Order: sequence, then C-alpha cells, then structure tokens
Amino acid sequence: MRLLFLLPLTTSLISGYLCKKSADEMAYLTGTATVVSLILALILAPWQIQLLILCVTIFGTKKLLLKNLSKSESNSIAQSITQSDRPQIAIPSISSENDAVAEVKGMYRGAPWLSSQEKTPAPQPDPANLKYRGASVVKQGSREQ
Repeated sequence: MRLLFLLPLTTSLISGYLCKKSADEMAYLTGTATVVSLILALILAPWQIQLLILCVTIFGTKKLLLKNLSKSESNSIAQSITQSDRPQIAIPSISSENDAVAEVKGMYRGAPWLSSQEKTPAPQPDPANLKYRGASVVKQGSREQ
C-alpha cells in the first residue's frame, strides 16, 4: 500500500489548524490550502481507503435522510392537527373620540394588528415661511437681484 497520500493529508491537517487560528486573508489562504490538500490526498489514497470513504458517505447520508424524513412526517402531522384545532380569532372593535377608522393591517403574535389613523392628510407647511437651521429659505426664482 502506497503511503504517499499521507503527505498531503498531514499538510491539510496542519493548514486546517492554522486556518482556525488565523484571521482575515491568512485564513482564506490556509483554507484554500486545506481544501486542495484534502482533494489531493483523496486522489492519491489507495482504492481500499477510497472505497471505505465512499461506503461511509453513502450509508451515513442514507441514515441521516431517513432520520430527517421521520422528523418531517411527524411535523406535518402535528401541523395538520394544530391547524384544524385553532380557534377563530375575534377582532375587537376600537372606539375613538376623533372619528378614527380602525383597519386590520395584519397579524402580530397571533393577534390582529389594528391601524387607527385618520383619513385626512397632514397639513402642509406654508412655503413662504420655511426655515432651515434658523435661516429663512427662499425659492431660487423669487430672489431679487
């Protein structure tokens, strides 16, 4: 069995350790060296080790897939039960003194979110009396020369 694949494997382990300990551009450089060294180690590895890695990958992902499928099925059953058992939410009426109209805008934490704003627009300021930081603002066209 050739042991030449151990050289890039140790290089990848060392550069992976340095990647964890370094910051910024050095981390990117050592991370790239780690990935390249691992790929080279897999290419140079004997076929027995490559077959072992392939089997572990296939059976490991199959086991994880079955575990995730069982979780998703139990979640879908639980969601169907909770959706059918939900009570209907009654929207309370809001009474205000200034004729504000209450509109349901959406839901917030399970309760209806009501917006009570007046339908009249806000008054616009008079453009002749505008001030910015204490100085009067005059339109450019109205300046006298």
